[in-house]
Amino acid sequence: MQKRFLPFVFLLGLATTACDRNNPTPTGTDDKAQLLKSTVWKLDRVATPDNQTISPGRLNIETQAVFRVNIEFKDPDITRAIDQDSKQVLNGGTWKLTENNTVLDVDVTGFKGKFKLAELSRTKLVLGNSIPVDGQFRDANMEFSPTK
Repeated sequence: MQKRFLPFVFLLGLATTACDRNNPTPTGTDDKAQLLKSTVWKLDRVATPDNQTISPGRLNIETQAVFRVNIEFKDPDITRAIDQDSKQVLNGGTWKLTENNTVLDVDVTGFKGKFKLAELSRTKLVLGNSIPVDGQFRDANMEFSPTK
């Protein structure tokens, strides 16, 4: 009886150690939506497509303001911008995943647009878009991390 049970235990152990539990890559709409909703996000940096950090002083006032709020995604498709210091809701709007779960469509005053969902994990959210840098629109990535 023990010999029959041993291969099952080995396969179960192999399957659980082969999974990357720290950074799963969600695939479906429900998985991505759940991951977005389970975390409150803060903007850490804005970078060029070749990963060069763009100084916040080079960004327009609306993009600079995103550094001072936490972004929360809730059901049913409600999003809120929360002041990091006072914890007050500054404004809200809607969100949805579109284009086969590759675009995050956000409609909040000061943070509105269709953002390419470049990366999404438990520890990082990267949204790509064309944003004003030095007064001209340029491709950039907004990198968010979970709030603590």
